[in-house]
Amino acid sequence: MLWQYVDYDDLARFCMAGGKYASAIAACNIGFGLQGGNPGLLVRRAQAHDALENYGAAIADCRQALRLSPPAHIGALAEMTLALALESIDQTAAALDAARAAIALAPNERLPHCAYANLLGWHGQLTAAWPEIECHWIEERAAFQRRFQTAEWDGESIIGRRVLVVHGQGLGDMIQMARYLPRLRARAAHVTLECPPTLEPLFRTLSGIDLIVKPGSVEPNAFDVFLRMMSLPRLLGETGSPEGNAPYLRVPAEHLARWRKPARIDGALRVGLVWAGNPFHPLDRWRSLFLTDCEPLSEVRGVRWTSLQVGPRAAEAAGSGHWLERCDREIFDFADTAAIIAQLDLVIAVDTAVAHLAGALGVPVWLLLRPRPDWRWLRKEHITPWYRSMRLFHARRREWSGVIEQVASRLREMTED
Repeated sequence: MLWQYVDYDDLARFCMAGGKYASAIAACNIGFGLQGGNPGLLVRRAQAHDALENYGAAIADCRQALRLSPPAHIGALAEMTLALALESIDQTAAALDAARAAIALAPNERLPHCAYANLLGWHGQLTAAWPEIECHWIEERAAFQRRFQTAEWDGESIIGRRVLVVHGQGLGDMIQMARYLPRLRARAAHVTLECPPTLEPLFRTLSGIDLIVKPGSVEPNAFDVFLRMMSLPRLLGETGSPEGNAPYLRVPAEHLARWRKPARIDGALRVGLVWAGNPFHPLDRWRSLFLTDCEPLSEVRGVRWTSLQVGPRAAEAAGSGHWLERCDREIFDFADTAAIIAQLDLVIAVDTAVAHLAGALGVPVWLLLRPRPDWRWLRKEHITPWYRSMRLFHARRREWSGVIEQVASRLREMTED
C-alpha cells in the first residue's frame, strides 16, 4: 500500500512550511500508528502544537520524546522546542534550563544557541546573550571572511588603524547599529562604512564616519581590519543600559525643506503608520499585518493618518478611503521617510526599519510585536533600552486584534486629553 512508503515526518514538515499546523499534527498521528515510539515525530508534533499555541500539548510531546532517549540532534530539537513553549507560559527559569540542555546535546548546532540567545535577549541579559546572538550570523561572518581573506576585528586595540564596517543584515539592523559608529571612531584612525544608497544621505548626518562607499566597492588596500555592524554592541560592551538610547540621527536639511508642511490648524494628532515589513523576511508572516487589520485605528477621532509604507504592500492604502494619506510614490530613500517622520507626532509600526528610524530620530514610536519578537525586544516590558521614545505593544497571541485595540484605546486617551 502506498501509505506504507510515506515519510510522515517529511509530510508534517511540508505542512508546517505552508502554515498547515493541524495537518502536520494529523500526519504525525498517522505516523505514530505505523511507527510507535518515534521521538522525531513527537518533536515534530510538538512544534506544530507550539505554532498553534497549544503549549501544554507541546511540552508533553517534548518530554515524552526525551524519555525515549533520542539521538542527540533530535534531543536538542526537543529541548529547544520545550524551552520556547515553557517561556510562552512564563516558566522562564525552566525554559533557560531546557535551552542550555539543547546546547549541551548539540553544541555545534546553530539553532539551540539562537533559541538561548532569544531567551536571554527577551529578559535583557545582553552581556550573556552576545556570544549566543552571534550564532544568528554564522553564514554572514563566513561570507565576509571569504571576501576579505582575513579575520575580522574582535576587540583588540585599533589605535592608528583603518577600519572597514560592513553589514549583511536588514536595513533596520543597520539603523540600530549606526549608534555605535562614533564610539568606534574614537578608537580608530579612520572608519569607512559600506552603505546602501537608500541610507547614505541619512548616515551622512552621523558623526564617526570618515568615508561612505557602496557595498562591494572598497579597495583592498583601503583598510587594515574589517568588522560587521551586528558585532558592534558586543565588542563595545553594550549592556542594555537606557543611558545609551538618546537620538543619534538627523534629517538632512534639503530633505526636511522638501517635505516641510504648514503648521497644524485643526489640532489633529499626526500619526504615521507602517503595517508590513520586508515580504522576503523568513518570519514576515508573523510580524506583518494587513491594512484591514488596522481599520479600528481609523475610527479614532482627532487623528490625521499618513502611510509610511513603501514597497508592494503600500498599494493597500489605495483602498483605505480618505483616512490614510499615501506618500510612497515620492519616497526615494530613508532621508525622505525621516523628513516625513520629523513632522509627525507619533509613528505606529510593526517590527521593521521605519520603527528603528523613528526611534533613532527621537520621534515617539509605538512598536507592534508578535508574541515571540526578535531578540532585541524585551518580551514583558513596554519600554526598550534601545530607543527612549519607543513604547512596545505586545500581541499575546498570534493574531493582532487585541494589540490593535490597545493602540486604539491609547490613541483615544491622547486625543481626548
